[in-house]
Amino acid sequence: MADIIDRASEQAERERLACIERQSAAASRSAVPSGVLDCVDCDEPIPAQRRARVPGATRCVDCESAAEQHAAHFAR
Repeated sequence: MADIIDRASEQAERERLACIERQSAAASRSAVPSGVLDCVDCDEPIPAQRRARVPGATRCVDCESAAEQHAAHFAR
């Protein structure tokens, strides 16, 4: 009886690890590169302080504010 339970536990562990690997791979493909130094909208440098406070930031403060206002306007 222990053999069946051991095999089931091992199979469940393999499936769990495979799921974690798939999720990790998907997240890394969709993640914003941490090395983004210039704003994607205006091509101006993103200040180091902003990059430190907002990891993964792709816009400078001005462009991010404009994008949020634009999104809020169309969300109504």
